[in-house]
Amino acid sequence: LMPIAFKLSFNVSGGFLVSFMNKNNLQLCFESLSKCTNDQQGTSETPEYTMMFTRALKICRESYEKKVPDFVKNYAPIIKPKLESIAKQVIKANDSISSVAINYQSIWTELWQSLVYTDFVIGKKPSFDPKFLLSFFIIQLRKSAIEAWQARGFIYGAASIIQFYPNENELELVKEVIDACITLL
Repeated sequence: LMPIAFKLSFNVSGGFLVSFMNKNNLQLCFESLSKCTNDQQGTSETPEYTMMFTRALKICRESYEKKVPDFVKNYAPIIKPKLESIAKQVIKANDSISSVAINYQSIWTELWQSLVYTDFVIGKKPSFDPKFLLSFFIIQLRKSAIEAWQARGFIYGAASIIQFYPNENELELVKEVIDACITLL
């Protein structure tokens, strides 16, 4: 069923494919998603494609922690530019983040975690300086009009930075993230 589902439009098969993903078939999922990247239908530009890739990355984070399998290292560079592009749109939006973020609400919690994780997996210089990203999250968390789903994404993103780049975080920034989270309660 899975190979057939990857040939269908992701707005039809995306839900099935996401529910099918698990640690045991993760390599097949990555391989299939990578084959869709340069197809003629523009599949990789759909929200469903990004949702499936971020879901696969979430399973990796939860299943392998810091022991990243080689197949993940091979496929992480495929989604990284898409995640960077979304993150740049959000950061540039600054005061109107909600208008940009709403387009990514279905993957918002996974977005920031996946961006940090792909940087970690690839092992090169991060897309964004971890201190800059933590500061950005703190500023956003302190805004009074932030919605719960947005806050959750920023909190999980901050947690990923702390997890995957522990030596690059100043204790003061970590404290500020915690304080910003507490003020949301």
